[in-house]
Amino acid sequence: MRILLFGMRCHFTPPVLAALLDAGHDVTGVVLPGRQPGRAWRWLRKPGSRPGVPLAGVPTIESLAARHRLPLAEWNSGDIESALEAIPALQPDLIVVACFPRLIPNVVVDLAPFGGCNVHPSLLPALRGPDPLFWTLHAGLHRSGVTVHLLSDRFDAGDIVAQREIEIPAGERIDRLETVMGQVGGELLGETLPQWAMARTSARPQNHGAATSAPNPQPSDLRVPVTWPVERAFRFIRGIAPLRMETEIFDGNGKIWRVRDAECWDAESVEAESMQGYREKIAIPFSDGFLRVIPTEIEH
Repeated sequence: MRILLFGMRCHFTPPVLAALLDAGHDVTGVVLPGRQPGRAWRWLRKPGSRPGVPLAGVPTIESLAARHRLPLAEWNSGDIESALEAIPALQPDLIVVACFPRLIPNVVVDLAPFGGCNVHPSLLPALRGPDPLFWTLHAGLHRSGVTVHLLSDRFDAGDIVAQREIEIPAGERIDRLETVMGQVGGELLGETLPQWAMARTSARPQNHGAATSAPNPQPSDLRVPVTWPVERAFRFIRGIAPLRMETEIFDGNGKIWRVRDAECWDAESVEAESMQGYREKIAIPFSDGFLRVIPTEIEH
């Protein structure tokens, strides 16, 4: 079965691609969102190109494509005609989406005889949308998972093919969590493909009434009240620290702490350290314990 992967420059797509390649699946190309306005479909690596030189360090989607001689393209999905012209040359049997940020029209999905599926980092129907990992950490969840589901005319709403639950360690960073989710998603997808090729894949409808959303976060979503359980605050603030999105803690007494990271939490009562400069670590009292944070600023 020939697979055309739609993904993004992120931590999630590369491990999905790597898992497919390691399992010996035939990936016929990779499509990324376009970065140049006005360019509908642009080949970064045309079919039949020579192998590229892999980059050092963590594999990117570009370096994986280069190493395995995969065609690589950018597509501004508003121009459907360009995709209808380019994709048939890749002869995909199945379209797989792993973090592509735009809805793929049915007429494009229909170019693949087996249709298409999406690998989504949540246990659908929970957390449909573009930023499920932010909201997973925001809620302080201890467990989440990955879902493989059929593509439909709505984001993350297609019938579920397979799911796998995973544990989220306290203090897990969002970039690491995204990579782990991609690895699990790639393995889960690889396990379903043999059934797909034999037309034995079964899918169950989602419970749309139980769906929750995971939109792009707004500034107000970075505010953390001290009425939260302290572990939830720790999981959220420490989890999103790599995004460099400064969180704000409201202590209930008119004081706002702006923090860039959380170090640890303690359910036992401890005495908060005095503020001796914005770079010092301080302990802030929450409803059931103290959170030790690295602040950037304080407002009175």
